[in-house]
Parts: sequence; structure tokens; C-alpha cells
Amino acid sequence: LTTHQARDEDPAWFPDGRSLAFHSGRESNQEIFRIALDGNGEAIPVTRTIGRNILPALSPDGRQMAYTGNRYMGWNVYVRDLTTNNDERLTDGHGACRPDWSPDGQQIAYVSQKADGKGDIWLMKPDGSMKTRATFDDKHYDYYPAWSPDGRYLSYAKTPDKETGNWEIYIMTADGQHHQQVTRHPARDKFPD
Repeated sequence: LTTHQARDEDPAWFPDGRSLAFHSGRESNQEIFRIALDGNGEAIPVTRTIGRNILPALSPDGRQMAYTGNRYMGWNVYVRDLTTNNDERLTDGHGACRPDWSPDGQQIAYVSQKADGKGDIWLMKPDGSMKTRATFDDKHYDYYPAWSPDGRYLSYAKTPDKETGNWEIYIMTADGQHHQQVTRHPARDKFPD
């Protein structure tokens, strides 16, 4: 789909299955682009802001896009209305990143270092309200949240050391009450979906 010399990364499907969002450094900053599968290969910018915009996640109805942006206060989760192109910052720094929409579009799972300085899975409404911490392990990094198709569970990866540690995959109930380890291997198991 792309042939640009820049790094085109982290594609995410639009719900209609006819185009992808991805981030790229093909302009002066890291920005998010959209490319149609049946088009002429033209990548159209979705964001154009100061700083970096990465890791797009589309709402189930395709009207909004959550993403990670680094502008004034470090990494934050933003939501862009794709009809009006209005952006809203939903978090207050603390390394907030990696948003993932629930299948019903009522919640966004994301990572924040706010509580323990390492990273936990949090949940919030798409307007940024009702932020709830879902993982509470202050000795580990919890990253890469991904909803199950029925919205009952979230998968994520956990490690004692973000750079060199052994990552393992976990699942938890959507309310964060029950957690279960899925993998037990010395390899780095990451990026569940």
C-alpha cells in the first residue's frame, strides 16, 4: 500500500474495512495518515499538529480516532472527531498512551504511568471522564491493552523491566477485578490482540 521512504508504522483498520490509519514521519513530524485500500496509494494526513502523533485507534462507528500525541505535556491520549477534525486531549500527561476502543465504543483502555511511574492499564469514557485504574501491580509495567471482541475482557502484557525484562501476556475482566496469566515463556511475549 505504501512505498514512501519514511517509516509507515502501526496500521489500524477503519471499521468499514476500506482504509487504514497509520503513523509516519513522511512530513516534518510524526503524523497520522489515512490510505484507502482501493485508491491510488495516496496517504492523506489526518493530523497536522506540533509534536508527534502516533498509534491510531478507530472507534467502532468510525467517527472518532483515539491516538497518542506528544505536544505540550508529554505523551497523552487524544480523540479526534473525524467529521469536524476537532481534537481533545483526554489525559494529563504521565506517559499516557496506546488507546484501544471497547467494541461498544463506550470505553477506551489506555496506559498511564500516573499511579506508579511504570505503567498501568486504565479505562475511561471517550470524553475523558470516569478514569479508572484497572491494574495495580506497582512492581511491573502493564502495557498494550486490547479488548476482546465481545468486550468482556482485556488482554495486556506485563514485565518487571520495560527494556530488558521478560514480557508475559495476561487477560483480565473488563472491570479489572480478575486477572490471569496466559503465557509463561522466557521469550518476550508482547502486543496481544
